[in-house]
Amino acid sequence: MNILVIYKKSLHQIYFNEYRQQLIDAHNVFSDVDRARLLASHESHVHTRKHIEASLQSRGVRYKAFYRARQVDYTPYDFVISVGGDGTFLEAARQITTQPILGVNSDPERSVGAFCPVTRDNFEAALDQVLAGACETVPLNRMFLSRNDDKPLRFLALNDVLITHASPAAMSKYQLTVGDATEDQNGSGLWICTAAGSTGGIRSA
Repeated sequence: MNILVIYKKSLHQIYFNEYRQQLIDAHNVFSDVDRARLLASHESHVHTRKHIEASLQSRGVRYKAFYRARQVDYTPYDFVISVGGDGTFLEAARQITTQPILGVNSDPERSVGAFCPVTRDNFEAALDQVLAGACETVPLNRMFLSRNDDKPLRFLALNDVLITHASPAAMSKYQLTVGDATEDQNGSGLWICTAAGSTGGIRSA
């Protein structure tokens, strides 16, 4: 089995490692409490990622790990593991073809992971089930948009799609057609979700 691991960068890594000088110049952007919270989350994420890679290596599993923002060809891989929270899972789910995906919540104390039932504590048991072909899969529908030229957009969406004006403060004007019914609408935009995305932002809107 050839596994693809997609991981996020923690906010602590982004802010305090990659953009450290900008933070120094900005002065007091984060309180000591905020920074301690970000550091704890970062350490949990790093620990989880190292544990996942060590578990794969100890079992002789072929894998490659990439940051979620990189353009990666998913085709050669049989299975995908996302390491982070729901955002990382959804990012990976937009690009998979037919591979199953396992969501691992790298910081369950501070990160939302509705799509990530696995944590560092039970990852090895889940991995062994995957390798034995004994894990249960749950099919989820994705959707894509097409433009007037009928070409699909680059990514599929697992949770939702928002069509709106480029300026958040501007009014969106559009014509909505469902079957034989057509209606002109003015509003913030058009927000469409899949069944998987119906319990997130759509439900609280």
